[in-house]
Amino acid sequence: MNTLQSSLLEKEISSSIVINDIISSLNNKLNLGNFPTEIHGFQGSITGFFLNQYVKKYKKDIYLVLPSEKEVMDLKTDLESTSFDGEILILPWWGSVPYRSVAKGSVIFGQRAAVLAKRATTSEKPRIFLIPQRSFMTPVAAPEYSK
Repeated sequence: MNTLQSSLLEKEISSSIVINDIISSLNNKLNLGNFPTEIHGFQGSITGFFLNQYVKKYKKDIYLVLPSEKEVMDLKTDLESTSFDGEILILPWWGSVPYRSVAKGSVIFGQRAAVLAKRATTSEKPRIFLIPQRSFMTPVAAPEYSK
């Protein structure tokens, strides 16, 4: 089995003209207010390398909505393998059946509040917020409420 060190792969990706053009194009779309912007076509863990390059170049927080918790955990692993030097935050879903109460002392309240509080603040280091679609569909308070 042949393996390629991630540092070598990261160097190749960062020097790729095609990847840099894609990163610039994505940033232009986001600056023009084109939300949501869909990133697709990457296979395997290359998405983690791409996002790492984007964040390194533009130093912006990114909010990503992914189909399920499995994709969130896979992308988190991919980002960690790219030596991402920012913070990776996951907004967990409630873990309950819709319209059913959650236990008052449930740890999920603190986990969600911590991520929402960080969303309301600024950071020196870039952050990537990974949000499963179930969490994204759940209404949250305005950022001012979390400060």
